[in-house]
Amino acid sequence: MGKKSKKYKAKKPLPTKEKAIKDALLEEEIIEEEVKAETLQDTDVSTEQETANDPKPEAEAAAEPEAVQEPETTVETEETPEPETADVPEETLEKEPTFGLEQAPEHDANTGLGETGDQLPKSDDDAPDPTGSKKVTLTIDEEGKVAIAANREGQIIFEENVIPPKPNFFQRHKFGTLLVGMLVILVAGSLIYDLLIPKEITVMINTMGASESFKADIASHDVQGVLDKLGIQLSDIDQVLPARNARVKSGDTITITRYLQSMAEVDGKPEPVILIPGTVKENLEFNNIEYDEDDIVMPEPESTMSAKDTIVVQDLERVVTQVEKTIPASSRIVLDPNLSSGVETATSRVDGVALYDITTTYVNGVEHDTKEKFNKWITEPQDDSIHLGTSVTGNSGDVVIRWSFVSNTTAYYMGENAYGASGGHCHYGTVAVDPSVIPYGSILWIEGYGFAVANDCGGAIVGTNLDLYMRSTDECVNWGRRYVTAYLLGWA
Repeated sequence: MGKKSKKYKAKKPLPTKEKAIKDALLEEEIIEEEVKAETLQDTDVSTEQETANDPKPEAEAAAEPEAVQEPETTVETEETPEPETADVPEETLEKEPTFGLEQAPEHDANTGLGETGDQLPKSDDDAPDPTGSKKVTLTIDEEGKVAIAANREGQIIFEENVIPPKPNFFQRHKFGTLLVGMLVILVAGSLIYDLLIPKEITVMINTMGASESFKADIASHDVQGVLDKLGIQLSDIDQVLPARNARVKSGDTITITRYLQSMAEVDGKPEPVILIPGTVKENLEFNNIEYDEDDIVMPEPESTMSAKDTIVVQDLERVVTQVEKTIPASSRIVLDPNLSSGVETATSRVDGVALYDITTTYVNGVEHDTKEKFNKWITEPQDDSIHLGTSVTGNSGDVVIRWSFVSNTTAYYMGENAYGASGGHCHYGTVAVDPSVIPYGSILWIEGYGFAVANDCGGAIVGTNLDLYMRSTDECVNWGRRYVTAYLLGWA
């Protein structure tokens, strides 16, 4: 008996994956048709053998109609260009393709469906039938692959990784992972080098009033490691440069400054401070202690600080006020070269008014002292003064009258080269005295004569008598003998 085949024609263009499924189903139907045809052929052969063994009338055999053998047909598929894709909503585009099959639903605890490996028929036509003519299942395994079986034996006709597993971090960042690995190797190598290879390190230790330095070969990668291996103990307030966690290399210098806790007196109150090597000024700045140029600082700001020193800062405040004061006029005796020698004048007395600055000093808020300083005259005083004329000798200045008396005076002249008993040169302005009453060198002012110095004596000069030296014999004659007022003076 001839084989019977069926001609198929694709009704519409299918996507690649759906087309593969369709081709698988078509191939299965063709295979089933061929199996049926072979079965019919085998049946015909068996019938002929039975007929040969069972004698029948040739008439009956001839009476049986002869099977008509249909011509073989081949499966043809027409491939047509894929239609243009219409605009699809964004939500639809984001969904996974189903290839014409229903996606597996979420797992249902009541039915047990939805687990990995569940078989979901596309439709009633695709569900397994009792005859086993065709079977299409959708299987999702743990790796996310989709397998399509198109026969009863479960033979996989189409398989594709439609839900690929997510790549891990290292698969996504291969270059970064390689770079990180190289960095880890470099860092590890650097640390091993730092820990095993000795380095020449210079250590400087500064203390209050002293300093020392030394060199050492130390295998360490940071400053703290160097200090630990050298056994150098540090307090919390000590300063280390570079920082303790800084890396070191050969040739580096580590500077340690040891600080000292102490107490200072600031504005009359005790205050804890940290003393550092350096000047008093540097210590004040380090401890944020402010002061100005008027404050009292001990020791001096520019002096070097020692461990035994105690810093004292006293707040010094000066308050300046101005006051007016009445200045009483005084009695003065003045030698006046602008006044004729031997002439005496007097002025009336008037008190004056002056402006003074009063400066009060406070130390740590407590009054310490007060100073008064003349600023200016508001009204100058008019003194009750006596002016004694000295125009011939030219003497000037303030004097005091120690003794006033009336003297019996005479005059003499011995030329320009005469010398007195005291050894001094005689000239106008010198007088002979009784040295037992008026000592040599005393200064006098004589009415009508003027300023004079005692430097000579005479046999007739006794007591308060005076012999005046003149510039000529004529002046002596003119003077003659006079009783005048004389002052024994002293410089004011």
